[in-house]
Amino acid sequence: MKGLLVVFTVLIVCACTGDYGHKVMGDKLTVYFTSTEDEALATKVAEFWKDHDFLTGKPQDLQLTNVEGVYDLRLIASDVKHIKEVSIPERKALLDLQRVLRDSVFPGKSFELIVCDNKFLPIYNINE
Repeated sequence: MKGLLVVFTVLIVCACTGDYGHKVMGDKLTVYFTSTEDEALATKVAEFWKDHDFLTGKPQDLQLTNVEGVYDLRLIASDVKHIKEVSIPERKALLDLQRVLRDSVFPGKSFELIVCDNKFLPIYNINE
């Protein structure tokens, strides 16, 4: 989990503006979700974030999407210019986070963690 803290210094999730769907809010964390059917999963993501001490004290936004049965949890990168230069340990930490989320929040579902810009447009897929 210590490696994840390093990643979160790179991926400090910023507040964003606009309409990104429905939302679950608490402790400066907003988890947007595109389908009302996914509200329970969005709540589980928010609880996971809090339970694993990923709250930074700054506004954070995540987005949960479901496209053709594949769930994406989108994180906003704080520095999009250098995101392509993610080090091997940082990529491993993101893959570890994805695995833990898949096992605890998304068991039995297809799931990927995606790094995005501040409009939730994908800029880095850790699985490629």
